[in-house]
Amino acid sequence: MSRLPSESKLCLGCSDATIELSRYDTLKNSNTYQDTREGLVCSLCNSLLCSECICNLHSQIKTKLDNNGFHDDSLPFLQHIKAYIRKEALPSKPYIGHCCIIDVQYKQDQQQCHSRPRPTKQIKLNHTPVTGTNVGGCLCYSEFRLLTPISLTEMDVLGLGAEGNGLKARWHFTITEEQGAEFALRGVFPRSTLPESWKTIELVVNVRIPHSLSKNTKKQYRKRQVRVIYALKLVEANDQLRGSNHITDSDLMSSYYFDSTKFTKVDITLILGFDADAEYGSILLCRFHNLSPELKNRTSVRELLQDLQEHLKNDGLERRRLGGSSGYVTYSKEFKKLMKTSNSSPRCSKGVVWLRDANNLKWNLYYIGTKDNEATCKYTYYTNPHQPGGSFVMKPEMYLKYELLLDFTATKAITASLAKAVEAAVKGRQDIAQMSICPIACDEELQQASATRDFLIHFLQHSKVTYTEFQKKQLYYQFYAANFVTFTLVMHPVGRHLDVFADGKPSLENRVCFAFNLDKYGQTNVSNTGNSYGRGGDGMGMFCFALLDWQTNQRRRRQCWTDPRNAALPNSAAQIARERGHTHERLRSAMWNAFMRNGPSIHLPPGVIRLDDL
Repeated sequence: MSRLPSESKLCLGCSDATIELSRYDTLKNSNTYQDTREGLVCSLCNSLLCSECICNLHSQIKTKLDNNGFHDDSLPFLQHIKAYIRKEALPSKPYIGHCCIIDVQYKQDQQQCHSRPRPTKQIKLNHTPVTGTNVGGCLCYSEFRLLTPISLTEMDVLGLGAEGNGLKARWHFTITEEQGAEFALRGVFPRSTLPESWKTIELVVNVRIPHSLSKNTKKQYRKRQVRVIYALKLVEANDQLRGSNHITDSDLMSSYYFDSTKFTKVDITLILGFDADAEYGSILLCRFHNLSPELKNRTSVRELLQDLQEHLKNDGLERRRLGGSSGYVTYSKEFKKLMKTSNSSPRCSKGVVWLRDANNLKWNLYYIGTKDNEATCKYTYYTNPHQPGGSFVMKPEMYLKYELLLDFTATKAITASLAKAVEAAVKGRQDIAQMSICPIACDEELQQASATRDFLIHFLQHSKVTYTEFQKKQLYYQFYAANFVTFTLVMHPVGRHLDVFADGKPSLENRVCFAFNLDKYGQTNVSNTGNSYGRGGDGMGMFCFALLDWQTNQRRRRQCWTDPRNAALPNSAAQIARERGHTHERLRSAMWNAFMRNGPSIHLPPGVIRLDDL
């Protein structure tokens, strides 16, 4: 993408030659700040980083550099920068500029991957193991020593985020298929039974059907048999391992493998994680045994994956997911693809200095702006951009093509209702830990479900079209997904992290997994899928991916816009739905600004005092 002539002494950092061609404009975006040919010249490609750019770069990175904030692989480059600034003798090793250091590190990493030996040492176990079990793809909860494998025939909900009431977030990560295969090869397995200190009970409770519009209370609820496992926290988590997928032999052997096939006689299995003195519990797993992600109408899992990929932005690559879930940053083909993507920065890849962070969780990007009056060093960052996937808004037509999405989208609201029912059923029992289960996240979920019901009832009352019960269910979840849900496609094993959502509020998160066979060459035959096995969970010969959803941001604003009490107001959700004849319009900034013109006439959601608070 560079306009820099070969062997030129134009500066990579500040000449107009490195402005991205897609952004270059002779009138509006063509500034050249270079006024010297002095600087550092790369020993590999003979490219120049001029003295002014070196000074600007050093000013921007000085504090982080002094605090050892960059990864060791950046030190040779940074030592040359520091020596040049201080007018000291340059290091004896030849200077490799930022223009070539990525390629050098990429080749070294590839060589290390191909030359890494496979361990074969057998481990002697002192417990009853889950023999023959591959732990690759298992979600690991370090604090509970708990391993939960995925299910391709059931649907899950998790509630792992922190809440302002004192509920702590729970560390979790995915064990990679490579490590799972190595454990199996050496006979390293987890324990086959759960801890004796964990209490297990069975209950029959009434659970609210989210999309039921019936006025008959009996039709609003269904009885569900649920097995509840109260998982007491066993150890403290090591937060220094943020981003890592690694688990040691000893940690794996002291972990407990949850085999959900033992609990299929119940409708739902609910695992609650809690601290010994806590008033609140987290949902480590809520597994719906009778909700199967079955594809119909001859559609294939590959087709579903490709349909989901069409929703993604940024060439289908995650760019900024902080916290560690994207894993450690690496030099990969996908990373190099991002560098060459025209919108990754205002300058082409060699016009940007990419430095790996000391914590190994993000790339620090430094570049000279292209539209300022003078050369100014800018900063941005990317987390692991080699991970395909990302967040998106589901297209409403997907609910028509894939019926399983209706049940999938319902699971969070069902789980919230289930949590309340379980709390009520065990209240006062001396043998059961008394706790509130993700109370804020569950309350939020129930509010969104109720808001969707209220909106849909109003819409149907004023519609000239007659809908079947199944069509009403489709309308419900299309509207719910459009306004209260953000989806995420995950195709990699997530690193150790704590769940933090976009608006900082807690949310339940549901999950459904799919897998398909790789071809004889180990390929998916689907573009941009990254890992040959995806997130893992069904073995090295299968590609596995997960679809998640969680509550979107600006929740109260969306409740206000969809509130039937505001239905008569111009630009309300109800008014727009009547005009357009459908319920799946998503609130956008322009719509909200137009709706806000109604001022004092707007009815506010519970707990909101002023319109400006939305």
